Amino acid sequence: ISENIYVASFFEVCQEQLCKFDPDNEQKYNDETIVLNEHVDEIYREFYRCYLNNYDASCLKPIHNLLISNSIDAETYLRDEFDWIRSGLAITERDKNLQVQRTGRFYPIRNELRQSILNGLSAWETKMDAVGVSDYLALTNALTGYLHKLSPVYDFCIVDEAQDFGTTELQIIRGLTRNGENDIFLCGDVTQHILAKQQNIKDAGIMINGRSRLLDQNYRNSREILRCA
Repeated sequence: ISENIYVASFFEVCQEQLCKFDPDNEQKYNDETIVLNEHVDEIYREFYRCYLNNYDASCLKPIHNLLISNSIDAETYLRDEFDWIRSGLAITERDKNLQVQRTGRFYPIRNELRQSILNGLSAWETKMDAVGVSDYLALTNALTGYLHKLSPVYDFCIVDEAQDFGTTELQIIRGLTRNGENDIFLCGDVTQHILAKQQNIKDAGIMINGRSRLLDQNYRNSREILRCA
Protein backbone atom coordinates (compact mmCIF):
# COMPACT_ATOMS: atom_id res chain seq x y z
CA ILE A 1 0.00 0.00 0.00
CA SER A 2 2.82 2.41 0.85
CA GLU A 3 4.03 2.26 -2.75
CA ASN A 4 0.83 4.05 -3.73
CA ILE A 5 1.34 6.90 -1.25
CA TYR A 6 3.57 9.85 -2.12
CA VAL A 7 4.60 12.34 0.56
CA ALA A 8 6.27 15.58 -0.52
CA SER A 9 6.46 19.29 0.20
CA PHE A 10 4.58 21.54 -2.18
CA PHE A 11 7.95 23.00 -3.26
CA GLU A 12 9.03 19.52 -4.41
CA VAL A 13 5.74 18.94 -6.24
CA CYS A 14 6.22 22.20 -8.17
CA GLN A 15 9.84 21.34 -8.96
CA GLU A 16 8.83 17.98 -10.43
CA GLN A 17 6.13 19.48 -12.61
CA LEU A 18 8.31 22.35 -13.84
CA CYS A 19 11.14 19.99 -14.73
CA LYS A 20 8.63 18.13 -16.88
CA PHE A 21 7.25 21.23 -18.62
CA ASP A 22 10.46 23.27 -18.75
CA PRO A 23 13.40 20.82 -18.64
CA ASP A 24 15.86 23.28 -20.18
CA ASN A 25 15.60 25.53 -17.12
CA GLU A 26 15.63 22.80 -14.48
CA GLN A 27 18.63 24.29 -12.63
CA LYS A 28 16.93 27.59 -11.81
CA TYR A 29 14.06 25.90 -9.96
CA ASN A 30 16.03 25.72 -6.71
CA ASP A 31 16.33 28.08 -3.74
CA GLU A 32 20.15 28.15 -3.97
CA THR A 33 22.39 29.09 -6.88
CA ILE A 34 24.25 26.19 -8.48
CA VAL A 35 27.80 27.62 -8.42
CA LEU A 36 28.02 29.88 -5.35
CA ASN A 37 25.28 28.22 -3.26
CA GLU A 38 23.75 31.60 -2.45
CA HIS A 39 20.34 31.23 -0.85
CA VAL A 40 17.42 33.17 -2.28
CA ASP A 41 17.07 35.07 1.02
CA GLU A 42 20.60 36.44 0.62
CA ILE A 43 19.88 37.42 -2.96
CA TYR A 44 16.70 39.22 -1.92
CA ARG A 45 18.61 41.30 0.63
CA GLU A 46 21.20 42.17 -2.00
CA PHE A 47 18.41 43.13 -4.43
CA TYR A 48 16.34 45.14 -1.93
CA ARG A 49 19.30 47.10 -0.56
CA CYS A 50 20.59 47.89 -4.08
CA TYR A 51 23.95 46.27 -3.52
CA LEU A 52 26.44 45.58 -6.34
CA ASN A 53 25.35 48.68 -8.27
CA ASN A 54 21.96 47.13 -9.03
CA TYR A 55 19.31 49.82 -8.45
CA ASP A 56 16.26 47.96 -9.81
CA ALA A 57 14.64 48.05 -6.37
CA SER A 58 14.90 51.84 -6.14
CA CYS A 59 11.29 52.08 -7.37
CA LEU A 60 10.34 50.84 -3.89
CA LYS A 61 11.98 53.78 -2.11
CA PRO A 62 8.77 55.87 -1.66
CA ILE A 63 6.83 53.01 -0.05
CA HIS A 64 9.95 52.00 1.90
CA ASN A 65 10.23 55.49 3.41
CA LEU A 66 6.52 55.56 4.21
CA LEU A 67 6.65 52.21 5.99
CA ILE A 68 9.72 52.96 8.10
CA SER A 69 8.23 56.32 9.07
CA ASN A 70 5.43 54.24 10.64
CA SER A 71 7.91 51.97 12.46
CA ILE A 72 7.35 49.05 10.07
CA ASP A 73 10.20 46.78 8.91
CA ALA A 74 9.85 47.76 5.25
CA GLU A 75 12.22 45.12 3.85
CA THR A 76 10.26 42.27 5.42
CA TYR A 77 6.84 43.83 4.87
CA LEU A 78 7.41 44.36 1.15
CA ARG A 79 8.68 40.83 0.64
CA ASP A 80 5.51 39.62 2.36
CA GLU A 81 3.57 41.93 0.05
CA PHE A 82 5.23 40.29 -2.96
CA ASP A 83 4.15 36.90 -1.61
CA TRP A 84 0.62 38.14 -0.92
CA ILE A 85 0.23 39.34 -4.52
CA ARG A 86 1.68 36.20 -6.08
CA SER A 87 -0.33 33.86 -3.88
CA GLY A 88 -3.64 35.16 -5.20
CA LEU A 89 -2.98 36.60 -8.65
CA ALA A 90 -1.43 35.00 -11.70
CA ILE A 91 1.08 37.13 -13.61
CA THR A 92 -1.55 38.05 -16.21
CA GLU A 93 -3.95 39.26 -13.47
CA ARG A 94 -1.66 41.46 -11.41
CA ASP A 95 -3.26 44.71 -12.50
CA LYS A 96 -6.16 43.67 -10.27
CA ASN A 97 -3.88 44.41 -7.32
CA LEU A 98 -4.56 48.12 -7.88
CA GLN A 99 -8.18 47.71 -6.75
CA VAL A 100 -8.27 44.49 -4.73
CA GLN A 101 -9.13 44.55 -1.03
CA ARG A 102 -5.91 43.72 0.80
CA THR A 103 -7.48 41.34 3.30
CA GLY A 104 -4.99 40.31 5.96
CA ARG A 105 -2.59 43.19 5.28
CA PHE A 106 -2.66 45.69 8.14
CA TYR A 107 -1.20 48.78 6.44
CA PRO A 108 -3.25 50.55 3.72
CA ILE A 109 -1.38 51.39 0.50
CA ARG A 110 -2.47 53.99 -2.06
CA ASN A 111 -2.89 52.97 -5.70
CA GLU A 112 0.17 54.80 -7.00
CA LEU A 113 2.31 53.02 -4.42
CA ARG A 114 0.70 49.71 -5.26
CA GLN A 115 1.95 50.22 -8.81
CA SER A 116 5.48 50.79 -7.54
CA ILE A 117 5.20 47.51 -5.60
CA LEU A 118 4.16 45.71 -8.80
CA ASN A 119 7.18 47.25 -10.54
CA GLY A 120 9.42 46.11 -7.70
CA LEU A 121 7.96 42.60 -7.82
CA SER A 122 8.61 42.41 -11.56
CA ALA A 123 12.21 43.53 -10.97
CA TRP A 124 12.65 40.93 -8.21
CA GLU A 125 11.38 38.15 -10.47
CA THR A 126 13.74 39.33 -13.21
CA LYS A 127 16.60 39.23 -10.69
CA MET A 128 15.80 35.65 -9.65
CA ASP A 129 15.59 34.58 -13.28
CA ALA A 130 18.94 36.21 -14.11
CA VAL A 131 20.71 34.67 -11.12
CA GLY A 132 19.11 31.27 -11.65
CA VAL A 133 17.25 30.82 -8.38
CA SER A 134 13.62 30.59 -7.25
CA ASP A 135 11.79 31.21 -4.03
CA TYR A 136 8.69 29.27 -3.00
CA LEU A 137 6.14 31.45 -4.78
CA ALA A 138 8.32 31.93 -7.84
CA LEU A 139 7.93 28.20 -8.40
CA THR A 140 4.19 28.43 -7.86
CA ASN A 141 3.82 31.31 -10.30
CA ALA A 142 6.00 29.60 -12.89
CA LEU A 143 3.80 26.53 -12.69
CA THR A 144 0.57 28.53 -13.00
CA GLY A 145 1.74 29.30 -16.52
CA TYR A 146 1.18 25.60 -17.23
CA LEU A 147 -2.16 25.23 -15.43
CA HIS A 148 -3.86 24.41 -18.73
CA LYS A 149 -1.40 21.57 -19.23
CA LEU A 150 -1.68 20.02 -15.77
CA SER A 151 -3.22 16.57 -15.76
CA PRO A 152 -4.36 14.64 -12.66
CA VAL A 153 -1.68 12.35 -11.26
CA TYR A 154 -3.24 11.73 -7.85
CA ASP A 155 -6.56 10.11 -6.96
CA PHE A 156 -6.62 11.75 -3.54
CA CYS A 157 -4.64 14.56 -1.94
CA ILE A 158 -4.22 15.47 1.74
CA VAL A 159 -2.95 19.01 2.37
CA ASP A 160 -1.60 19.70 5.86
CA GLU A 161 -1.16 23.26 7.18
CA ALA A 162 -3.71 24.32 4.55
CA GLN A 163 -4.01 27.77 6.14
CA ASP A 164 -0.66 28.65 4.55
CA PHE A 165 -1.71 27.71 1.01
CA GLY A 166 -2.71 30.59 -1.25
CA THR A 167 -5.25 30.50 -4.06
CA THR A 168 -2.65 29.84 -6.76
CA GLU A 169 -1.19 26.90 -4.84
CA LEU A 170 -4.63 25.38 -4.32
CA GLN A 171 -5.34 25.77 -8.05
CA ILE A 172 -2.31 23.59 -8.73
CA ILE A 173 -3.47 21.00 -6.17
CA ARG A 174 -6.86 20.97 -7.90
CA GLY A 175 -5.23 20.49 -11.31
CA LEU A 176 -3.11 17.55 -10.12
CA THR A 177 -5.95 15.68 -8.37
CA ARG A 178 -8.70 13.73 -10.13
CA ASN A 179 -12.24 14.92 -9.46
CA GLY A 180 -14.11 12.50 -7.27
CA GLU A 181 -15.68 11.88 -3.90
CA ASN A 182 -13.41 13.01 -1.05
CA ASP A 183 -10.69 13.81 -3.57
CA ILE A 184 -9.01 16.65 -1.64
CA PHE A 185 -8.75 16.89 2.15
CA LEU A 186 -7.59 20.23 3.56
CA CYS A 187 -6.51 20.39 7.19
CA GLY A 188 -5.39 23.58 8.88
CA ASP A 189 -5.68 25.98 11.76
CA VAL A 190 -6.48 29.56 10.72
CA THR A 191 -5.24 30.86 14.08
CA GLN A 192 -1.75 29.69 13.10
CA HIS A 193 -1.72 31.55 9.80
CA ILE A 194 1.86 32.88 9.57
CA LEU A 195 2.39 33.57 5.86
CA ALA A 196 1.11 36.58 3.93
CA LYS A 197 -1.11 35.00 1.30
CA GLN A 198 -4.47 35.40 -0.37
CA GLN A 199 -6.67 32.35 -0.04
CA ASN A 200 -9.98 31.82 -1.83
CA ILE A 201 -10.77 28.11 -1.88
CA LYS A 202 -13.76 28.52 -4.20
CA ASP A 203 -11.71 30.46 -6.77
CA ALA A 204 -9.21 27.61 -6.70
CA GLY A 205 -11.96 25.27 -7.92
CA ILE A 206 -12.33 23.40 -4.62
CA MET A 207 -15.88 23.18 -3.28
CA ILE A 208 -16.15 22.90 0.52
CA ASN A 209 -19.66 24.27 1.13
CA GLY A 210 -21.45 21.82 3.41
CA ARG A 211 -18.35 19.66 3.56
CA SER A 212 -16.20 21.47 6.13
CA ARG A 213 -15.85 20.60 9.80
CA LEU A 214 -14.59 22.69 12.70
CA LEU A 215 -12.72 20.91 15.49
CA ASP A 216 -13.57 22.60 18.79
CA GLN A 217 -11.57 20.26 21.00
CA ASN A 218 -7.85 20.80 21.41
CA TYR A 219 -6.17 17.83 19.73
CA ARG A 220 -2.65 18.97 20.62
CA ASN A 221 -2.87 18.57 24.37
CA SER A 222 0.72 18.26 25.60
CA ARG A 223 -0.24 16.05 28.58
CA GLU A 224 -1.95 13.52 26.32
CA ILE A 225 1.00 13.53 23.92
CA LEU A 226 3.46 12.94 26.77
CA ARG A 227 1.32 10.14 28.21
CA CYS A 228 1.26 8.45 24.81
CA ALA A 229 5.01 8.86 24.40
